Amino acid sequence: MKGRLGELSYRSVLVLAALCGVLASCGGHATVAITVTPDGGVPQGDASLPPQDARSDAKRSPDGGCGSGLLSCAGACIDPSTDNGNCGVCHNICGLGLICEEGVCGCPPGLTFCGGTCVDARTDANNCGACGTICPSGVPCGAGVCGCGAPTKLCGTVCADLQTDPSNCGACNKACGASKACIAGACGCAVGETECGGATGCVNLGNDPNHCGTLCPGSICVAPLTCQDATCGCPVATQAYCRSSNTCSDLETDPANCGVCGTSCDGGTCSSRTCVTTSSCTLANNAACTPGEASPCCATPTPGISCATVELAFGTYDTSSTFANLCCIAAGQTCDTLENGTCCGYMVCNGTTCDCQPAGHHCANNADCCTGTCTTAHICDQTCVLSAVSCELGDTCCNAGTTTPGEACPTTSVCP
Repeated sequence: MKGRLGELSYRSVLVLAALCGVLASCGGHATVAITVTPDGGVPQGDASLPPQDARSDAKRSPDGGCGSGLLSCAGACIDPSTDNGNCGVCHNICGLGLICEEGVCGCPPGLTFCGGTCVDARTDANNCGACGTICPSGVPCGAGVCGCGAPTKLCGTVCADLQTDPSNCGACNKACGASKACIAGACGCAVGETECGGATGCVNLGNDPNHCGTLCPGSICVAPLTCQDATCGCPVATQAYCRSSNTCSDLETDPANCGVCGTSCDGGTCSSRTCVTTSSCTLANNAACTPGEASPCCATPTPGISCATVELAFGTYDTSSTFANLCCIAAGQTCDTLENGTCCGYMVCNGTTCDCQPAGHHCANNADCCTGTCTTAHICDQTCVLSAVSCELGDTCCNAGTTTPGEACPTTSVCP
């Protein structure tokens, strides 16, 4: 009521000033009108006025042009009670995340202003229930209180499921031993595992290659064997384990183990556990041949002659050496001199038979190597040539007494 009366008094002063002006224009005495606010303060526009006073003045501004409850700011009519860019008064901008409500900048409903930003104190772990209330690491905030939600429980600084957590099994800090699982709040072995005791703990005897069998501790399956149904065996059902070569082979089709482990088809093929050969080939020894032809593709009477890669400059061990596919004497077959036939690839004639090359010696293909592996560097089983073994220019020699690559092949063509 007081405000209303004040507004009426204020308007009365303005009316009096206007009437005096009229009288003056009519020859009467002019009266100077002094404009004052209802509370005796400064008139509209003073920056020291609180927002609500500024809004009241704007509503009664004769030249504002805005309706009731609006404010003229930069030529536009705005509602200072909700405008984020002119909150309460013109140009009062609410910060990021804040909204203008009833002419005051603040957080949206349900949020609290903490440290320059709006947060939900019901769920914020750094402002849980009140600004600055920080929950321990890993502990969530729920309904404004630090704590863990079901089915977990606060154990120290972590939320743990006492039914499944092996570090807090059944109760906080009750840890299960190595390899043990927590099942329904009790430590034990997982489904399919057996307790073997000691450091072994829980193992699956049905598929663990280090503990394979029906009873603890089980057997160790050496590669390439794996543990399947508690038995060490080849990973493919159609394969058989050949102990002499430590390989898993299909005896139906493997030409190196045809029908029986160790039975080689000497360059031929293996079909239904039988080597496939032909006697139609009449190529002489040292004649060019085509790899993959049915064995023996080269002429007899010399037994064991087959088509293989041979170094034409045999024994030179230099970069000018070239290779060709020729009929040659296979490993283990009779040989006497190079005039009577060369050994296949890099194999050498020891005076009676062609010998395979051991690891660290040169090779042309897998047939040259005793272990059957010729690397891309044409060296059996490794990438460097052993000490005191012939080498070619460009080869890498092994450090003496090791299989570790060392210096390059010297001009003497023998690794030091």
